[in-house]
Amino acid sequence: LINILKKTCYWSAMLALPKGREKYESITRLIEIFSQLQLRGKNLSEIINFLDLNYEENAEGLSQLELDESDTVKILTVHKAKGLEFPVIILADINHGMGGGSESVNYSQKYGFVVKNPVTRSNIWKSIAEEQKLLTIEEEKRLLYVAMTRAKEKLIFSVCANSRVQKGSYLEILNNLMPLSKIEKDDEVLVFKNWHIPIKYHDNISAHVPLVIKYHKDENIDIDSDITIDFGVEPESELKEDIMYPNLSFNLNKIEIGSIMHKFLQIWDFEQNTIETIIRYVLNENYIIDVKMYESLNNLANNFLASDLYQQISIADEIERELPFYLEIEGQNERRKIDLLIFKDGNISLFDYKLSKDIKGDYIEQMDLYEKALLKKYNCNNISKNLVHIPGVIINNIN
Repeated sequence: LINILKKTCYWSAMLALPKGREKYESITRLIEIFSQLQLRGKNLSEIINFLDLNYEENAEGLSQLELDESDTVKILTVHKAKGLEFPVIILADINHGMGGGSESVNYSQKYGFVVKNPVTRSNIWKSIAEEQKLLTIEEEKRLLYVAMTRAKEKLIFSVCANSRVQKGSYLEILNNLMPLSKIEKDDEVLVFKNWHIPIKYHDNISAHVPLVIKYHKDENIDIDSDITIDFGVEPESELKEDIMYPNLSFNLNKIEIGSIMHKFLQIWDFEQNTIETIIRYVLNENYIIDVKMYESLNNLANNFLASDLYQQISIADEIERELPFYLEIEGQNERRKIDLLIFKDGNISLFDYKLSKDIKGDYIEQMDLYEKALLKKYNCNNISKNLVHIPGVIINNIN
């Protein structure tokens, strides 16, 4: 991979693009992940499996805890909604089609990797593209089923009616069951400001969405012209000494470390037997393989369970984590979150996690703002303001 990136000047091309530095660092970060996994004896299939599947597997079952933290509207992808349920689900933009069609590299089990030549036509390319399209339609139907079955009480489709139905869109699939894209004269109309929105109701829809018939490709396809692809990449052994490897040292800075520790404390249930699972989830979510970061989170969890803060949580009447609120600063509403609140005997203890041991002036100002917000929201006798140094989990009271 490094050979190809160097020989094709791909890195240089990335740096020439808008936000090129970020793109360059993303590529080198990917290579760092490959390198670490390879050093652990992982083969190519296992590396791709880590990138493609491991995150989703670890996220399954944890998202509900994260999403149920606040009584707010959740905006999320169908993939993110897997395993979750909500009283009301709104599927928006179902007119939108699958897109695609601009690929220059494709793959099939019969022909392997095929590169599209812009100046020739190939029946092989057309065959593979059609096969991939049908597979994509199957996947879209599967995702539509996942999206629809997230709703416990009501499922709402948002449709741009009387417009062209795009191929492969959810609307095309659903129109086989109910005429969503056609406005009838007797449709109920909802008036919202200057908009007149037709409403359709459908109860107890049980029709079966037919699957696409399996595509059988022609086994006797002739290619119109031979295509030879030369990346100009020689065997690695001959190039090794010539390559200028980029700096692949991805040491996390304090902001990144603090963010990862915050994420861990945000979703961890403070149970010993879930430490391993939550650590793997947080690290996989950020594609971090660093053993030191794993050890830091493990130390954080064990320090937490042995801390005075955990003792307070154990006897609390109630706790709140990641409590969102708005406050007005210079005429603008800003959204903030409080890391942890502990309610006990009519009193509130406010805790904010900090990686720094120093008690800075802006920390105190921040906590004063939190206190004002809490006084407006709750009727309490006393509010205790505390900074919590992590990963040591040491409490500093700043009242």
